[in-house]
Amino acid sequence: MHINNYIGAFICACALGFALIYLQGELNLDPCPLCVVDRIILVLMALVFLLAQIPDPKSKIRKGLAIINVLLAGLGIFFASRHVYIQHQPATEIADCGADFWYMLDRFPLLDTLKFVLEGSGECGKISWTFMGQSIPVWTLILFIILSFFTIIEIRAALSAKHEVK
Repeated sequence: MHINNYIGAFICACALGFALIYLQGELNLDPCPLCVVDRIILVLMALVFLLAQIPDPKSKIRKGLAIINVLLAGLGIFFASRHVYIQHQPATEIADCGADFWYMLDRFPLLDTLKFVLEGSGECGKISWTFMGQSIPVWTLILFIILSFFTIIEIRAALSAKHEVK
């Protein structure tokens, strides 16, 4: 049993709960397309963290799942960084409000939807909530950086378990 996986899954669950229950439920802040992508990545990371607990600690599956989570964390860092960048652009530089993420995904292929999401829109550039002077995308970026450390620790643990077997 590796506590890092449980901690990683717990962090993902807390972040998702905060977004769904408080930001969306209490404050009525609907997620912009980039926020939806961040949430999807968090769900996937939580699932991979939990799946990594199933195999034998010395297995290649554990290392593979940790690598998948590093890639997901990197993707999260990429999307959150893009979101922070969009929020720091002048309002005249950002496109008007665009379509909802799920609408775009329903109407366009995945790669086109991601292209539209990365271009950003008015709702992605809007800062609707802050904590300690930082917006949601900044905190999401910090979250993905923290989660990447947990995944790197898990990879190191998987590699050291492999060397102990020999």
